[in-house]
Amino acid sequence: MHVRRVVVLFCLSVVITRLPGADNFYGPILGIIPDLPSGTIRPIRGIPGAATVGPAVSVGENASIMAVSPRQTVAVTTSGSGTLIASLSQDGPLSNAESGLPPGFVPTALAFSPSGSAIAFYDGAARNIWVKRDTLHTVDITRLGNPVQLLAVSDRSDPLIAGTVRGDAHTVFLLDNSNYRLVSGFEEVSDVAFIGATGDVAIADQGARKVLVIHDGFSGSAPMPALDLSSTVNAPIHISGSADGRLLAVLSISGLEAPVMDQSFPGAARNPAVHRRRSIGVLRLSDGAWKPMECNCTPERLVPLRGNALFRLTQNIDRPVWLLDADSETPQLSFIPAVQP
Repeated sequence: MHVRRVVVLFCLSVVITRLPGADNFYGPILGIIPDLPSGTIRPIRGIPGAATVGPAVSVGENASIMAVSPRQTVAVTTSGSGTLIASLSQDGPLSNAESGLPPGFVPTALAFSPSGSAIAFYDGAARNIWVKRDTLHTVDITRLGNPVQLLAVSDRSDPLIAGTVRGDAHTVFLLDNSNYRLVSGFEEVSDVAFIGATGDVAIADQGARKVLVIHDGFSGSAPMPALDLSSTVNAPIHISGSADGRLLAVLSISGLEAPVMDQSFPGAARNPAVHRRRSIGVLRLSDGAWKPMECNCTPERLVPLRGNALFRLTQNIDRPVWLLDADSETPQLSFIPAVQP
């Protein structure tokens, strides 16, 4: 996930604001689905395999960034009036607080740590990153040179920042308040994600068709191969970890395929409809066990929901919304029925 991908895939997952007369979602939820064009959000209620999409709640039309943390415990909304951070309890109530960001700081992207305990805010115009954990502080990124393209933040007490910069998909940067490291040699990095509460960082190299792991970012260790996807189609690879750091969900989606040609009728297409190739699976990091899966859907993203390793794969509520439950010996796919118009 591009700064735009960070915004769309992670940041546009949802925004929650306090609404007049409606400051909760009335009961336990698995997660939240945004409907940005209408300025509303919808809760997912129930359990995987027996879940429903709840009614829409308006969040207004002026938000420029809408974001929710992994495990759906912290939400952020940014508008012309500032940036608010809301805590969302298991049974739905919301509580808002000012972010503490300087008035002139306008986030253009943000990233949550795996547990949501840390948030990194990036201002593309000011070339500045603020990190909020127990306190709020700024991280010097002047050494990066170009604008940030991919962004990730760790759960460490002194959060570690990782990512790439625009124009350089071959190098991953790692930095905190006092350390700085560049790791080169990748072919085309398409995603970066921290693993659990550690300083380990997973890197999806689309060009090499691999997922690699750097153990303890500032240890000097080289990236270690964790998954080889060379047999799959060349396409961006996206990754998202479980809360306990044991698993990585991996998703690869290609662009539109060329039609398959019927050789018995030269020049005629056997199937003129084009579609996306996709590969989805769960990687166990301890031993590299890989469990690919077939899905009668077109997964678009990996959005962590409440629980250890539950992910939302699709967005459109007019169709069944697909979930991946990776927290079992045999990962399961399930869907939530489409919302009737």
